[in-house]
Formats: sequence, structure tokens, C-alpha cells
Amino acid sequence: SMPEGLRKLDFQMPGEGRNLGPKASRKLQLWLWELSSCPVYQKWKDQGQLIWPRYRNIGRCSRKSTCSYPGGMKCKRSKTKRVALLRWFCRGKLCQWLKFFVSVITECSCQC
Repeated sequence: SMPEGLRKLDFQMPGEGRNLGPKASRKLQLWLWELSSCPVYQKWKDQGQLIWPRYRNIGRCSRKSTCSYPGGMKCKRSKTKRVALLRWFCRGKLCQWLKFFVSVITECSCQC
């Protein structure tokens, strides 16, 4: 949903001091929201037979050219989550699961 700060913006006509109508204000809000949003795109990746769980969800930030007006800012990761995976490892006849951690992007934001 649209951020509260953007939803409460008041748009005024330049030099006239009067507010835009509700339709024009809503269009500007939607345009700014689309421009500044930085969604996390999810992709399932096959880790191979020796990793459990075999498939994991990998987050990626939007690669659009800018997320600000005026331009210059880009979507970058702002939150990550450490996830434990297991790898099947054998040394001679002794095999065991070894735990290791990977970072997964959970949130992106518009940054310099």
C-alpha cells in the first residue's frame, strides 16, 4: 500500500497557492509512488543435490535507472535476513550435514 507520507502530500499550483484537484493530486501521488518504489523481486534458485533445502528464494532489488525525482538515487538493499542451509559433506566413510548461513534480501529502498 502507498506510504502514509505520500498519501498525505498536498500539491499546490506553482505561483497560485491553491491546491490541485483530487484527481490530479491522486495521479501525482501514484506517479511518485511508482517512481520511488523499490520492490524486492523473488527468484527460486536450485542449490543442487548436496544442499538442503535444495531450492531457496533469492531476493533482488529493482534495477531501474532511478527511483527519485530528480534522478540520481537507486534501489539498494536495506534489510537482509540470515538463513541457515545444510550441506551434505563426506570425508572418507563419514558423512554429515554441515550448517552454513547465507544472506537473503528482504527489503529494498531508494538510496544515494
